[in-house]
Amino acid sequence: HSHGYGEEKLFTVENCCPYCFGEAFTPLHGDSLVANPMEVECAFCHNSTGEVAIEDGRVVVHLNRKTDEQIMQDAVHHFQNWVMPSGPLYLARRDELNELRAQYKESMPWVTPPGRDNVM
Repeated sequence: HSHGYGEEKLFTVENCCPYCFGEAFTPLHGDSLVANPMEVECAFCHNSTGEVAIEDGRVVVHLNRKTDEQIMQDAVHHFQNWVMPSGPLYLARRDELNELRAQYKESMPWVTPPGRDNVM
């Protein structure tokens, strides 16, 4: 529950994501940073898209929430094209990465998942 803050922010903060209220945006489709308007999506949640434009000398962001179907399509794409391919890449470099991690084990707390004695 937002305790009123989220609802209030919808009406008082301009140029933010209508989904997570983030105020950072990523250009889409390789748009030039000087395009006006420039197509963007929320850099935090990726659940809204829209345009950034210069209107009357001000930078204005017009964003809309993606549909549930669009959000699901993005999640499937991310899993199939980023998460799944990263598994074999990690396994191929696991020994190298464990060596790099080992040098930090003494300098900071080491978290081990419940039921596992040794993550490395």
